[in-house]
Amino acid sequence: VTKEHRVEITSYERMVHPNYDPNILSNDIALVKLPEKILFNEFIRPACLPPKSDSDETYVGQLTTPVGWGWSSDDATGITLDLNMVSDLPVITNACCQACFNIPINDDIMCIDTSGGRGVCKGDSGGPIFVRSAKSQELTQVGIVSYGVLSGCTELDRPSVFMRVSAFYDDINEFVGGLPTPPTPPPSPTEPEFPAG
Repeated sequence: VTKEHRVEITSYERMVHPNYDPNILSNDIALVKLPEKILFNEFIRPACLPPKSDSDETYVGQLTTPVGWGWSSDDATGITLDLNMVSDLPVITNACCQACFNIPINDDIMCIDTSGGRGVCKGDSGGPIFVRSAKSQELTQVGIVSYGVLSGCTELDRPSVFMRVSAFYDDINEFVGGLPTPPTPPPSPTEPEFPAG
């Protein structure tokens, strides 16, 4: 997505998680209510949320794609005009992630391997990270960019950290007034019954 395809909307309503702790960055999630509907097109699409059944899913080993308008290089002076994405970054265990930070890596967190200087950067916070369904190729937003390192975009020596969306399903549901549930599939057709004889 480039600058000409962006839509900028100013919102004055937000909900910050009531248990957000800026000292250890726990519950680092907020929702913003838009004042008007978004018109979707080939460049702007809604993000699919993971099902509630994924509440305990860690996604370890799955390949992800973080997306954002953050810095694209160490010598950048601000966010970019074009939407950037980095594909095929694997989710690592929280134990491995914890070894790199001195603040708690809780169960509502997920981390990705940024080896080779590939990951999120300044200005990407609050952006999505997706996994792609092997069957449908549909992208599902499984995380929200929280934090990483301040040493730069390509000199990364620690994982990038995300809030795990499925861990906050109930909070999201409460804020938006009820997420739509998948429709119940129709019953399987049965053979017509005919009277014997």
